This record gives sequence, structure tokens and C-alpha cells, in this order.
Amino acid sequence: MAFDTGQKYVKQALPTSLVFDVYPNQSFDGNPLAEDEQLFPEESRAQDDPIRMEAEAQVVEFLWRDEKVPEWIDINVASATKQHTHIRLICCGRFTATDKLLYHQQGGIPPFSVKSPWLPPGYDIDMEPAVQKFDVNWREKRRKKQNNLLHRILQTARGLKKR
Repeated sequence: MAFDTGQKYVKQALPTSLVFDVYPNQSFDGNPLAEDEQLFPEESRAQDDPIRMEAEAQVVEFLWRDEKVPEWIDINVASATKQHTHIRLICCGRFTATDKLLYHQQGGIPPFSVKSPWLPPGYDIDMEPAVQKFDVNWREKRRKKQNNLLHRILQTARGLKKR
């Protein structure tokens, strides 16, 4: 569903070969645990350091523990290469086997909530996605452009400093 949703938004044809970028422990877990909730704080990762998995079975094995799953998982198309579509899974840190603790009961597939790819600046959410398709890799291209600009500014500053 995330793949199909992503394809509605992006210009390029997404490769059907999938790679999964899993971001565990993306929730605030400072409140007391309820019922059968369990945490795995040792798996926390930086925002730019996902756990990359190339097989659906790896993802299932990572997210299914003693019949428990994260209470919520936001899933979307993150990016694409010529070979693979990267699927992002942003996961709650609390795992449970209790159905009533799972998010997205209404209109979703608990614990999953399928999201659009991250939308570029100026995207009009009131318009149909087909009308304003965008490059799925817009964020990476923007980051590279900003890094190049920053590099040029730093080089100019260093040159001025030497004078």
C-alpha cells in the first residue's frame, strides 16, 4: 500500500524491488508502561541512521517479537534509486500484543498508517496528487545543493581570511 500510495505522488516510475529503512524507537516512551508493553531502548538510532533491510522477512522478524509489534508504524516511500524503492518505517518504541493498544484502528491496518512521501515545499495538499507529481528524491537533491552552496561559501570565507 505504501508503494502504491507513493507512486500516486511521484513523477518517476518506482522500481518494484524494495529496500526497507526502519527507524525504531521514534516515540516518547517516558510514561509508565501499560498492560504488556515492552521497550527495546538499546535499538535507538539517530534520525539519519536507519536499520536497512532488503527482505520483507527481515522486517517482519525485527518487528514481530514474542507476538508483540510496535504500537504504531508510519510507512511511506522515502526515495528511489534505479534499482530499488526505499520504504521508510517510522516505529513506536513500545511493543504490545494487546490489540486495543495498537494505533490506527480506524481507517488503517493496525499498527500501520500509510503516509504519502514527504511533500516538497509549496505542495498544495488540497490539489489532487496526480496534478502536482514531484521527484521522490527532492530532499536528497536539495540537501546536495545546500551542501554545495555551503561548501562554496566556506571556500570563499577561507579565501578572504587568507588575504
